Amino acid sequence: MKDYTDRVQELLELQPKVENGAIEAEWNKIKDCVVTAAKDILGERSPNQRNEWFDDECARATTSKNKAYQRMIQGRRTRGIQREYEDRRRHEKKIHRRKKRELDKKEIDELQEDYQSNRFMILVRHLNHALDSLLRKMDSSERSNTKELIKNYNDLYEVAKLFNDAYSLQNLVILTHHLFVGTFALYYFFEAVLHLYPADVSYKKYYLSSLSALFYFVMIILKFTLCQTTKSKAEDFKLSLYDRISSDPDASLPLSAIPPIYKEIKFSAFNVVDLDYQALNSIVMTIVTYQVILLQFTTVSSHVEVDKGSNTTKIPPLEYYG
Repeated sequence: MKDYTDRVQELLELQPKVENGAIEAEWNKIKDCVVTAAKDILGERSPNQRNEWFDDECARATTSKNKAYQRMIQGRRTRGIQREYEDRRRHEKKIHRRKKRELDKKEIDELQEDYQSNRFMILVRHLNHALDSLLRKMDSSERSNTKELIKNYNDLYEVAKLFNDAYSLQNLVILTHHLFVGTFALYYFFEAVLHLYPADVSYKKYYLSSLSALFYFVMIILKFTLCQTTKSKAEDFKLSLYDRISSDPDASLPLSAIPPIYKEIKFSAFNVVDLDYQALNSIVMTIVTYQVILLQFTTVSSHVEVDKGSNTTKIPPLEYYG
């Protein structure tokens, strides 16, 4: 602050004296000195743009409207001048509305692109690489500061939490879709294997359902595997850090610095199911159980014969059920 005031005083002394005590000239001199001193000491920083949609076209429309407004309030307020101002103002609002709509459409397109490209997997993969770097720094011969390691981990935790919050609902929708489609495709595959369709239909069902089931289940397994790998690496880092704190007296920290490492990096599908191997195992067991039940009902019903003439139903012998 002292540097700033000294700079203002220095600039004021360098300014020529104002003749005849002109107030406006004196004020302009002081204003120039204050602004120049602020630029010299603090530096210039461009203002944050509040609206992303406000571009050069919007700025030109706003400037034109402001000039028309100045002419209206400074000169004689005729109908022509007022009409010109109102036209410029309508034109400005029209441009602003169009720019806002274009930005909204761009954001929707980006969300759609993220959904289609499954950017969640890309972001988690980057987080995975960052954890690898953190583990290498932990194991390197150059001993990094423990507080710095904890800070790096906390930063990664915040990033992971941000990813999870942004894509949690999308993960639930994608997971539900893949599970339903994959489960029914697997069911049709087993029906084709058991020859429960005519020969020509069974051949098509066999290949189409097997490819569909394989695709959707591979996508599910890849997502769960990547999330589990990231979670495991975070656990490995915490265990290594505990070992380092307990074994190296030089790295010991006060207890107040240790709690942040309890933060757990994990991902979930809208808090309905965690994206890890435990949840994947439960999903697989549930799918297998329902597949067995559905196939039992299907095979039994396919061997039940109805005699329409006598209104009787022929059921397979008990040996069929084992």
